[in-house]
Amino acid sequence: MERKAAPTRASQAHDYDAKRQDHQGVLESAKDGALSALAGDFADLWHHPATGYQDKKRMIRLLIEDVTLTRHGDQVGVAIRFKTGTVIEASCSLASSGQQPTDISADIIQKIEHLSCRHTAGEIATKLNEAGLIHPRRGTFDTNAIVYLLKRFNIPSLKQRLRAAGFVSQQEPAKRCGVTEQTVLRWRRQGWIKARRYNDQPEYLYEPNFDALPLNIARRYDALLPANEGA
Repeated sequence: MERKAAPTRASQAHDYDAKRQDHQGVLESAKDGALSALAGDFADLWHHPATGYQDKKRMIRLLIEDVTLTRHGDQVGVAIRFKTGTVIEASCSLASSGQQPTDISADIIQKIEHLSCRHTAGEIATKLNEAGLIHPRRGTFDTNAIVYLLKRFNIPSLKQRLRAAGFVSQQEPAKRCGVTEQTVLRWRRQGWIKARRYNDQPEYLYEPNFDALPLNIARRYDALLPANEGA
C-alpha cells in the first residue's frame, strides 16, 4: 500500500489561510443578541446584593488576562489586558507620605462638607471633577480620596448624618417587626417605607417611622403602630 505523503509546512499554511478566509467571524443574529444581553446583565449581576466578593473575583478572572504595573517616580502606569486582547491603559499618582499630608485648599474642603449633606463619597468625587477641581496629587478625585478627606478633616459622612437624624439600618426594622431583612427590602422597593442610599454599593438607611406601610400589614406588627410605641 502506498503511504500518503506527510503534509509540508507550505501546504499546512495554505490550508490555514483558506479556512481563515472561509470563516468571516460573523455571529449568527441569535448568538449576537445573546452576547449583547449578557453584556447588559453583567452590571446587574455585579451590583446584585447576593453577589459576594469571591463571585466578583471569579467574574474578573473570566474577563481579564493580566494586569501590568509600571512605576516612574510617583507615577504608576496600569495596563489591563482582557481575554479578547483589548488593552486599557491608565495612570495615577502615588499618595504622599503620611508624614507630609497633601495640601487641600479650603474651598475644596468647604465644597466637600456642603456636598456630604446629601451625597455619597462617589457622588462628591464626580461633582468635584465635573466642576473642574483638581486634586493636587491624584489629578482627579475618586471615592477613596473623598473618604480619606472626610476622615482627615472630621467631616461627617452621609451615613453619619443620616444616623444622627434617626435613620436606622435594615436589620433594625426587621428585628422590630419580627420579619426578615428581605421583607424590609421588599417594603422599600414597593414604596411602603422610605430609605436613603448612604454609599455607592448601594446600601440604605431607613426612616424611623413607617407611616406609608399599609394598615393591614401594620396591624400584624404591633410595634409599627404609633399608639403602641413604648407600650
